[in-house]
Formats: sequence, structure tokens, C-alpha cells
Amino acid sequence: MKKILPLFILFLSSIALHAQSPDEKIAACLNNSDFFTLDEQYTLLKDSVQSPVLKTFSESLLNAVFNRPQKAFASIDSLIQYHQQDIGFDNVQTMLSWKNQLLSGQGEYIKADDELSNFIASIEPYIDSVTLNNYRQLDRINKAMRNIPKSELIRPDSDCIIDIELEPFEYEGTPMGTTLFVPVAINGENERFIFDTGCPGGAFISEDFANRHHVKIIYDSLQISGTGTRLGKMGLIDSISIGNMTYKNLTAIIAPAVSAVDSIYKVDAVLGLGIMTAAGEVRILPKEKKIIFPIRQTSLPESGRNILFLSNQVLLKTYSNAERMIMQFDTGNIESDLHYTYYQKHKDEVERTGHKESKISGGFGGVKTIDIYRLPSIPLRVGNKDFRLNDIRVNIDPVFIKQGKEDGSLGMSFVTLFDKVTINFDKMFVEVE
Repeated sequence: MKKILPLFILFLSSIALHAQSPDEKIAACLNNSDFFTLDEQYTLLKDSVQSPVLKTFSESLLNAVFNRPQKAFASIDSLIQYHQQDIGFDNVQTMLSWKNQLLSGQGEYIKADDELSNFIASIEPYIDSVTLNNYRQLDRINKAMRNIPKSELIRPDSDCIIDIELEPFEYEGTPMGTTLFVPVAINGENERFIFDTGCPGGAFISEDFANRHHVKIIYDSLQISGTGTRLGKMGLIDSISIGNMTYKNLTAIIAPAVSAVDSIYKVDAVLGLGIMTAAGEVRILPKEKKIIFPIRQTSLPESGRNILFLSNQVLLKTYSNAERMIMQFDTGNIESDLHYTYYQKHKDEVERTGHKESKISGGFGGVKTIDIYRLPSIPLRVGNKDFRLNDIRVNIDPVFIKQGKEDGSLGMSFVTLFDKVTINFDKMFVEVE
């Protein structure tokens, strides 16, 4: 997402009456794209906020990132209808693009296509060619998806309990981490899918897998970014079964073969967030080697909600002593790591206490050998649970093409520390026990 523009702050300066007024506190959160703090501050200050623009803008963003799509549609529409002159053209683009993404995520493909087409027609004379081409590419994807059926989860009124596999991953005899697999039935055949909270949408599959299961191609020129960028495809899988649940009409990104990656570890199928958010809650029990999709959800803990959706990622609010850290929550990550953002903030400490080494790193797009630091441990807290994450790598350069400002990624070395990891996508929290 684009950063909220400083022009918005300049507008607010004309209505702010004194330093650190409620309006200015909320505006600062918006300008920094600091949505966890915005959530905390807006809950406390919303009755004192004077600007209708601020209120509507804040509610639009909070509804979007905390998985309240229907409320987000209403608040974004209100923001654009009544306040587009106040927030500026770039912010209008950002919010309408976000709404389009939410519509597609809800399976409202026809509405997403219609609204984006009308928007492009209205702004075409006023934007640069690069931005226009990006919108047109998205428009082509929308049109390709226009008539596909909405995803649907069918389940009985009972918990879905499945056995999982925790498979160690080694490279040239060196342990690297753990992969979490779940059993999935497709077209009458049993397959293993990586269970990946870092994978947006329905699934991520190889071309071999798509050909083997005759996956229908929806769109054949999809740009996929990871450690590199490649052109792939988008497909539609009629249905899959997981335990006593059936998930119908899931979209799948189809990735071309990358020999450098496949020679180290070939990924055939990854199960993404679609079925998890449709189920509402997932409980991972690493010691028992089970996953539960419960019918009756866990209550929101006293510590409150601590995850949000941003740029197709699940971001988790954590603390290291008194420092708040924003981490990707990614069960597709075979270990855990701290990003370049963390290294920049803690460079002296990392270089003093860490051990520098070279490590092979890769993902979709390619592999390469990179220099990292390895810290003996770091204290963390999720919710009300304190723990230490040992032997954690620190990346001293950006790794992913579109890596954001997150401090790091909590993957399987985090998950396997606990007896139970609860992920609730309705109330938006992660709780560990």
C-alpha cells in the first residue's frame, strides 16, 4: 500500500487546535501507516476526534486491515463520496485499489471489475503511463475472473481434526528448518500441501501439479514476485477436501519451474489463507501433530487483537522487552528471521553479539548465497506469553522484492516452541500456549 500522504497532515494542521490533540495523534498514525497504534489510539480517542475526514479515513483503514470487509466497503464509499477533495488524489487511488482487492477477496469479481473499469476511465487522462499500465494489468485480471464462482467452504457442525507432518529440511547435511504439511484430497487423489499463512488466496501450485490435476487456467500472464519475479498463471481448482471439510472454487497461482530452486527443494502445492479465513479459526498443535478447525471459536484474549492483513500478509504485533516489533506470521517459513529493517535499527548490537556467516537463501524466483548474522537468542512476547527464540538469523540486506517495513518473520521455529498456536481470523488474534 502507498504511504498516506503528508498532504493529509497539512490539511489537518488547519483544524488542529493544540499540540498532540486527538486529531493530530490519529493523523500521525495515518501518516506513518501505523495501523496497530491507530487501532489503539482510535479506540481511546474516537469520541474526541473532531474531523469527520479523520474519523471516516481511520474507520476505512481499520475495517480493511482487521478483516471487516463489509464495513470497509461502506466506510471507503463514504470517504470517497464526501471527502475525496480533502484526502487528495493519491489517497483516493490507494483506497479504491484497496477496496478492489477486498472485493476480489470476497469473491465479488463482477463488482470489482465494474468498479475498476469505471475508475480507470475516469482517471486515465490524469495519470502517468506506468501507473495506467499497472491498473490495466489489474483490470485484465479482474476481467478474467469476472465469471468464476465464489469460493465456498462446506463443513458439518463439528470440528475438523487432521493429522499433520512436520518434516525436517536439510541442505547438504545441515538442518535448515521444518516444513508443515497437511493432507489434501483433490480429484480423488491424496496430496501433501504446505500449510502456509504467508500464502494469500487459495493455493500456490507448480505447473506439474496443475497439469497432473487438469487445473483450469483463468489468466496466463500473471507477474509473481518473491526473491525474484517470474510470469506465472492463475488457475481455478473445482474443490479440495481437508478432513470433513470441502473447499470449493479456490483460485491457485501456478508457478513456472525454476531449476535453481527445484534442485534444492521442489514445492508442488501450498495451501493458502483462503480456507483458513473461511473457517475463521485454526489451532496448530505441533506436539500432537494435529491441526483443528473448530466450530466454536476461542474468545478474544485479554491482550486483544494482534494480527492484521496488509499487502496480502498476516502481520503480528509482538514485543521484545519494551520494544514493539511487527512480524510477518508465516508458517511457510521453515525457520524464523529478522529483516533488514531490524538490522538497521540494531546494527551495533547485532554485530557485537551475533555471528556472521554465509547462508543459502531462496524462494520463488531463485536462490543465492547471502551474508547474515546469527543471534544466540531474542526475547519476545506474543499476547501475554513470554518466550525466547533461539539461533535466529538477521538479514543484513533486503531479501524479497516487495519486502515491507516489518521487523522480521515468525515461521516454524516459532510455531514448534508451543503446545498450541491459535490463529483467529474473525477476531484477529494469535494466541500461544
